[in-house]
Amino acid sequence: MHGFPPLAFPPIYPFNLEVMYWSRPFLLSALVSNAAANTGIKVAPHVLILNMFSDEANVWYHIREFDVLAMNITVPGLSPLSPQVHCTKDGSICQLTLGEGEINAASTVAALIHSSLIDLTSTYVLIAGIAGVNPKVATIGSVTFARFAVQVGLQYEVDAREKPSNFSTGYFPQGSTAPGQYPTFIYGTEVFAVNDALRHIAFGFAKTAEAQLNDTADSKAARLAYASFGRAATLAPAIVLCDTATSDTFWTGTLLGEAFESTTRVFTNGGAEYCTTQQEDSATLNALLRGAMSKLVDFSRVIVMRSASDFDRPANGTTAVANLLGDAPGFTPSLLNLHIAGVKVVQGIVGGWTETFERGITPTKYVGDIFGTLGGQPDFGPGSIFGGEPAKNAAAVATVIIFHGNALRLDAQAALDHVKADAELSSLPTILFGTSLGGAVAIDLASRNPSAIAALIVENTFLSLPRVVRDWPIIGLFSFLCFQRWNSAVKLPRIPPTVPILMLSGTQDEVVPRKHMQALWLIAQKRGGGGGGGGSDPVL
Repeated sequence: MHGFPPLAFPPIYPFNLEVMYWSRPFLLSALVSNAAANTGIKVAPHVLILNMFSDEANVWYHIREFDVLAMNITVPGLSPLSPQVHCTKDGSICQLTLGEGEINAASTVAALIHSSLIDLTSTYVLIAGIAGVNPKVATIGSVTFARFAVQVGLQYEVDAREKPSNFSTGYFPQGSTAPGQYPTFIYGTEVFAVNDALRHIAFGFAKTAEAQLNDTADSKAARLAYASFGRAATLAPAIVLCDTATSDTFWTGTLLGEAFESTTRVFTNGGAEYCTTQQEDSATLNALLRGAMSKLVDFSRVIVMRSASDFDRPANGTTAVANLLGDAPGFTPSLLNLHIAGVKVVQGIVGGWTETFERGITPTKYVGDIFGTLGGQPDFGPGSIFGGEPAKNAAAVATVIIFHGNALRLDAQAALDHVKADAELSSLPTILFGTSLGGAVAIDLASRNPSAIAALIVENTFLSLPRVVRDWPIIGLFSFLCFQRWNSAVKLPRIPPTVPILMLSGTQDEVVPRKHMQALWLIAQKRGGGGGGGGSDPVL
């Protein structure tokens, strides 16, 4: 509601217009930390490297291949521990540290996607972190590329000491009655699938560095204790294709490892092979998918790379707690190998940008979440809940153009023309919503474009600008200066009765008296009853 500040001149001459599309998110403002980025240019990286904590990030700093510290962009909403996106001088490669755990990862990625300083619409996103590893599939020091990220922590859980005797684990899917059953309560983040064709390309780039992967004597000795799990655990570090599991809980143990192997198979209808465990990827992917819904991200350009820092379960003769709290000989090699393998992926994409990657890599398999949000039929789960079509944003039931107290006639028409020229926005009903002077702008626009408008909402507006100014103390003496009349009383009858109008009026408004809205309401009710609105204002 308006308040009337003493002796304050009201905004008679407006200059800015806000347009809100319910099917589009707002862009968040951001601050740039160095002069190079203060030019107002939006950075559109070819590759964005996402790390989770400082040790993972540090392997990308001060390297010979490229300098991501040449340009540093501060974006509100990022982790307070890592508030900047770091980029090369030309902006082709950027790096960001998300923060650890699902909430940190999702929050940071969401803030980045909606930043006005970063354009991710054509960016390849390389998730690059360390992880625990399943000794049945790979070994410490290895670098893995996943198609599936499975949120294994999204389940029912009872303490294993209280589980039924016929349960193999205290974890079982939501909506089920026992382990091994498919969940019937599905939240939508249980499974994500990234572009398998791109994954194989990234694997090929990294494979060229396999012989250079870091290894240590301590890592080699640690592997020998895992010989009973199979040959994969004892081999030298390698580049591996296998899938990843997400859980906020930093877990360890043979029983949990076997339980999550089963969960991964069940959730993906047997399509995934669990080999790494981490705390962020499902959350990161969900935030990226939400961005893709608004066409701010290309979800088919996401790569999930995890290097193995430790085994997810103890060797024979060792306890789970000892495995968790003891030495981790694979930690340092896993960090170094993130760079050794990952830099080949980054260089491959940037080097082949014009020839291959600018246009994108066509998926050969389903890409998206378990709901089928981006369109297509998932090859896991119960199938698309959207019939194979892309989901529309839940709020996209109409395109709403909002006029606050500041807007001009030409600006308003430009906004409407933009909406009607957009295939997606024009497919929805267009609603005008104006407050105060913005209400007069909305009425004017609707009167000139009645066939383009589905509905009109006005709040606390006036019969005409000179009339409302005339009633103000002291300032009313200058009402003759209102060269822009915004004569709603004349224009309202031009809006056909087929266009519904909602009028909102506050009884305590000190700037626009209620009598103006009451008079406009009477005029609106007479539409179609012979009033043409073409003559002079009968109220003034």
